[in-house]
Amino acid sequence: MHFLKKRLIMNKRKLFVSVLLVLGLIKPSAAQPNIKDSTQAYQYWVQRGIIEMVYAYMNDYIEALGESKAKSEIPGKEKYEKEFISNIDNKEIPKLETISSFLKSNDWPKAERTVLQPLIKNLEDTITLNINFFFDTKRNISKVNEAPKLVPIDYIPGENSDINKRAFWKKKGLEIADNYENILSELSNNNLKSQKEKEEQADPVFEKKAETQKQLFKTNFNLIQLLLYPSFFVFGLFLGGWLVFIITKRKIYSILKVEKDSYLYDLRRIEERFIFKYVGLIYILRKRKEDYKTELDKKVTEPKL
Repeated sequence: MHFLKKRLIMNKRKLFVSVLLVLGLIKPSAAQPNIKDSTQAYQYWVQRGIIEMVYAYMNDYIEALGESKAKSEIPGKEKYEKEFISNIDNKEIPKLETISSFLKSNDWPKAERTVLQPLIKNLEDTITLNINFFFDTKRNISKVNEAPKLVPIDYIPGENSDINKRAFWKKKGLEIADNYENILSELSNNNLKSQKEKEEQADPVFEKKAETQKQLFKTNFNLIQLLLYPSFFVFGLFLGGWLVFIITKRKIYSILKVEKDSYLYDLRRIEERFIFKYVGLIYILRKRKEDYKTELDKKVTEPKL
């Protein structure tokens, strides 16, 4: 009883784990983007690109300042990664308002103001999505009544001019631009293929060509049938004849196994020639039979002394 109870519990656990695995597989599949045109591609990759570029800025910022000086920002960066970056390919892209609220509430208000908002404005202005979308966007760091001083939005001030190497920012910007170009190329190829198929279907010349090819295939198929059936017939005759030859030859040789050598000797001495030796043996057998009969008739008709 105890064993059955333990087995039942194990089966329930296996079922529970299986359900979790299935749900885990179904959810990412449902979240995959189904991009049908260039407008959807732009919206998807700009929003995703903004989210990933903010995360790239976070990494550059912490690397530039060092973990000791950016101690308060690290938990927010890790939380951002967990909620928005991890497994992003299989997640629905969150609204940028959600990203804005998160940054303000998790020790990244400056990133929200100087990085996120300028990129959102680029989206609103439908700026072309390429590396310039991220690399050429500037912000003013001059003080009031000073001449404007424009710097990249991911600029990190410091005594050392090389404090921000922008490694994460540059790498991610190129990656986003490449992904967007690839999806546009794929959509373009699909559209060209679809358009070509429509034109071919509507083209009477294409229809006539398709009908001609269909008729040609039918003619070729009939010709193959016409040649194939007689070939099968001839092959059947050949095979049947060969089998009859083998069977009769073996049968005759088995019947004449004692007289075979003697008959073959006689066959070589006569003038008659045969294609198959076993037919000649039948001829010799018939000839000997006639000789025996003639000899017997002589004995019967001879007068007794």
